[in-house]
Amino acid sequence: MRERPGSSATWFYAAPALLLLHLLLLAVIHSRPGRLGSVLWQFGPLALTGATIVALAIGLVQALRRRLTWTPLRVVAYLVLVAMSYMPLAYRTYPSSRDGLPSQVPFRLPLDGLVTVVWGGSTREVNYHVRGAAERWAYDLLVKEDGSSFRTFGLVVSDYYTYGLPVLAPAGGTVWSVVDGEPDTRLGARSLLEGCGNRVVLEVAASEFLFVCHLKAGSV
Repeated sequence: MRERPGSSATWFYAAPALLLLHLLLLAVIHSRPGRLGSVLWQFGPLALTGATIVALAIGLVQALRRRLTWTPLRVVAYLVLVAMSYMPLAYRTYPSSRDGLPSQVPFRLPLDGLVTVVWGGSTREVNYHVRGAAERWAYDLLVKEDGSSFRTFGLVVSDYYTYGLPVLAPAGGTVWSVVDGEPDTRLGARSLLEGCGNRVVLEVAASEFLFVCHLKAGSV
């Protein structure tokens, strides 16, 4: 049995429609429209992937229930939908407005002494933060002694050598905002304040901001 356009063949049109929506979403995000881009980046791929799975499921169910013929059009539609299930790979790194435009501000590390950069850089291989719009250029720092970043068992934040160390401004600038009302987060728990916790935000150049996050409660 062949599908007639306008009946059960409606799901066919989902494949090119979803592909066009993915391309449109990527084009809008890469145009860097500010806050809108970060919202689309967070929810757009998830919504389109969900719609792709639904369309694929509908097509398969209809094929099994109606015993429909495997026409070239049907095969192509299935292949397109299956391929689009891998589209989230296109959203691995948030397209920051700073890509290819390094800051002209001289920076220093916020801690004195030897510091280990655990995560930091422009690619996912060296910095898992690149997936998040707000964390695109985040760096995670640790202080180690004898190869370990913590004393005793490392079960609480106070076990870590970075805890309680003086934190310095990485660059000169204007204090834009301060948060100092959040208790120290338990290990493994996420901060209630967008993951940044107690922080100081500096405007180090025109429309260029630096966040110093995860500061000790009451230390700001």
